[in-house]
This record gives sequence, structure tokens and C-alpha cells, in this order.
Amino acid sequence: MSTSSGTHYGQYSTPAVTGAGDDLSQPLYGASFGAAVSRFWKKSTTFSGRASRSEFWWAQAMLALMIFAFFSIVVALSIVFSGGEGASSSPSLVLVVVYLVAAVAFLATVLPSWAIYWRRFHDANFTGALYLASLIPVIGGIVVLIIALLPSNPRGARFDEQAGTVGLTPYVPQQQ
Repeated sequence: MSTSSGTHYGQYSTPAVTGAGDDLSQPLYGASFGAAVSRFWKKSTTFSGRASRSEFWWAQAMLALMIFAFFSIVVALSIVFSGGEGASSSPSLVLVVVYLVAAVAFLATVLPSWAIYWRRFHDANFTGALYLASLIPVIGGIVVLIIALLPSNPRGARFDEQAGTVGLTPYVPQQQ
């Protein structure tokens, strides 16, 4: 059944594609690669709120491309410096520089990666702390993957920044 707010699948509905993604406090459903990568960096230290599946998976694609580029450069440099007539006499210095750049890139993406996993879990209506299950060999990775694949759950809005006191409603005494 299709409605203006999205397509219903059982009990939950998939939210409709939203605007350009200028509102960083809300997940961007139907995000493009560029918008998702931009939001990944803009929200690099934000653990509250939610991240849509498209935001999450485009960011994962960007990270995979970075890893592929690094290994491609290392392999290419290894081939160039492996010998032959035109081989340089100091390949180790070049490889050290490449590894240092890779280490800096890794360190620059660790916190944003944790944050987007945390927000993705929120979008599926799970606590972000469940990401720590990834520390459990094999099973933890499977659990994290399954949760990352789950559709958005409207109940995950409780993790939004506007929700204020997450999961708590203030007590207001009734007048008698």
C-alpha cells in the first residue's frame, strides 16, 4: 500500500525520500552518494539521531573505495619498486609515506564510522551501544550486519536530538 509518507511493509512504513538533506537532525532517506558522504563527514562526531540505510551504505561504499585505493597504491608501488632497470633504490621511504597517509586516513575515519553505525542502529530502533557486539568474533559481525540491513523503524525517532530526554517523559503532577 502506498501513501504520501512512504510504502507500508507490515507494521512499519518506509519514510518517503526527503529534501536535499540540509537538516542534519533528521535521517536522509534516499540519499545520493554525494549527500551521504557529505553528511558522514558533517556528522562525524554525532552519536545521537538516526542515519537512513542509504546514508549508511553510501558511507560504507566510500570507506571501501578508500581501502581499495590504498591497497591499489601499495600494490602498484610494490611492483614499481620490486626490481628491474627503472627501479628506485629507496622504495621503503615511499612505502612508509603511503602507510603514514593510510594510518592518518584510518584514524580520521574511525570515530565517524562508529557514529554512523550508532545512528543506523537508532534508525532501526536499537540502542547504538549494541554496535559493541561487533567485538564478539564472527557472531558479533553477523549481528551488526543484520541490524544495519534492517529497514527504518518509526519508533527510532525516540533517538532524535529533538526528543530531549530520550525514552523518558517528565512527571507532571495532576491538580486535584
